[in-house]
Amino acid sequence: MDQLNTAVKYSSYRWVVLAVIFISEVIGAFSQFILAVFGGQLMSTMGISTSQLSAAIMAPMFTGIFFSIVAGIIADRKGVKASFIIAGAIGIVGTLIRIYADSYGILFFSMLLQGFFPVFISSNAAKLIVTWFPEKELGIGMGVFMAGGGAGAALAQAITANFSSFYAACVFTLVSTIIAYVLVIILIKDKPKNYVPMLPPTQEKIKLGGLWKLPHLWIIGITMVCFMAYNMSVNSFMPTALNLAGMDLAAAGLVTSVFAFGILFGTLFGSIIINKIGRNKFRIPCLIFGVISLLCLYLGWTLKVPMTTSVLYFIGAFCVGSMVPVMMSAMVLIPGMKGEYIGAAGGFMNTARFVAAFVIPSYLFAGIAGSNFNLIFIMTAISGLLMGVFAMFVPEVFFKGKKADIKKEGALKEDAAKI
Repeated sequence: MDQLNTAVKYSSYRWVVLAVIFISEVIGAFSQFILAVFGGQLMSTMGISTSQLSAAIMAPMFTGIFFSIVAGIIADRKGVKASFIIAGAIGIVGTLIRIYADSYGILFFSMLLQGFFPVFISSNAAKLIVTWFPEKELGIGMGVFMAGGGAGAALAQAITANFSSFYAACVFTLVSTIIAYVLVIILIKDKPKNYVPMLPPTQEKIKLGGLWKLPHLWIIGITMVCFMAYNMSVNSFMPTALNLAGMDLAAAGLVTSVFAFGILFGTLFGSIIINKIGRNKFRIPCLIFGVISLLCLYLGWTLKVPMTTSVLYFIGAFCVGSMVPVMMSAMVLIPGMKGEYIGAAGGFMNTARFVAAFVIPSYLFAGIAGSNFNLIFIMTAISGLLMGVFAMFVPEVFFKGKKADIKKEGALKEDAAKI
C-alpha cells in the first residue's frame, strides 16, 4: 500500500511538468515575435526587406515543418527529456548567434536554430501530458500548454518596446532560454514512479509506418489545418482589411488582438466547457462551436463596428480555440494508437499546423480571392465550420466517468502490488 500511496501522491508532480513546458513554450514564442516589434529597426540597420523580415519571423515554423516528426521519433525511441535536451542546446546556440546577427542570412539562420526548442516541446507535449495526466484532465493539460504560444506572442507585443535595443531584447531572451533549459533538465521526468500507462506498451515490434495507416489521425490532422487556416487568416489579413474598409488602424489592430485573446482563452478553458456540454462526448459540441465560429467571424466582418466586431470575434475565436485541446487529447486515445507512436503523432500534428500556417492564408486563400477580402473571410469562416464537421468523424474516446476511475485505480493497485 505504501507503494500505491507514493504513486498517487507523486501524480501531483504533473503540474510541475506542465508548468515547465508551458514556460518553455512562452519563451519560445516570445523569442520569435520580438522580431516583429523591432521590425523597422532591423530593416534599417541590416538593410533587409519586408519579405525578408517576414521570413525571419516565420523561420521557426520552417524548423517545425521539417523537424516536428523527427522530434517525435526521437522522443519515442530515446525519451521526451532526451529530445528536449538536444533541441534546447541547439536553441540556445541559435539565440546566442542572433545577438551578433548583422545580416539577413545570419538572422534567418539563428531563427531556424532558435525554433528547435519550442518545436520539439510542442511536438512532444501530447506524449508527456498523456503520461502524467489522467484521462479526465487531458483537455486541461493540453489547453494550458497550447495557450503558451499565444501568451508568448502577446507578451512580446506588450513588453518588447520597453527594451532599449534589439540587442538587449536578444540578451534577455538568451538568459530566459537558458533558464527554461535548466528547468527542463532538472524538473522534467519522462514518467512518474509506478507509472500505469493509459496505452499499455506493446510486445510487438513497432513500425512507424503503422501510424500513418490510422484514419482518425489524418482526420484530426485536418482539424488542425482548419484551425490554422482560421487563426492565421484573421491575423494575416484582418487588420489591413478592416482599415481599408474604413476602420481606424488602431481600432482594427485592437479588434484583431481581441481575436487573439479569444483563441488564448479558448485553448485554456474551452475544453472544459465542451466536456460539460457533451458530458464527456465532444462531437456534437464541436459541431455547434464550428457553426458559431462561422457565424461570428462572418457577421463581425460584415458589420465592421469595432465593439460589436470585437465581441463576435472573441466568441468565434474562443469556439475554434476550444476544439484544439479536445482534438489533441483525442489523438492519443484513438483506435490503433500505441504509446510508442504518440511522439511521432504529435510531430505530425505540428507539421500539419505549420504547413497550413504558411500555405493556406498566403497561397490558397489569397491565391483564389486576390484582394477580395469578403471572399477570403468567407473561406476563413468556412474553415471554422469544417473544424467542427471533421470532429464528427473522430470517435468518442474520452473519460467515461466513475467506472473508468475504478478501472484506473484497480490497474494502479495491481501495478503497485507487483512492486
